[in-house]
Amino acid sequence: MYIPAQGSGGFRGYKPQHHAWGGAPGVAFVGGTNSDMENGQLKEDAQAAQLYNLEEDKYQTTNVYNQYPEVVKEMEAALATYKPQD
Repeated sequence: MYIPAQGSGGFRGYKPQHHAWGGAPGVAFVGGTNSDMENGQLKEDAQAAQLYNLEEDKYQTTNVYNQYPEVVKEMEAALATYKPQD
């Protein structure tokens, strides 16, 4: 799975009852782990976006964005085809 952003990936709710609540606070709340987060906050050196191998890492604990630049390029190109053309 590719998320072209850091942290929440677009989930901007500010408390657990909100539908869009997620990201670093959500991971910390449920006791999860993520290589880009620490104590419910994004690490300063977090990668630019998120790429996870869901076959081997279904809980998205290890961001492999830097290890697979060719996959990132493929995913970015695919996402670009869904953007409205000006």
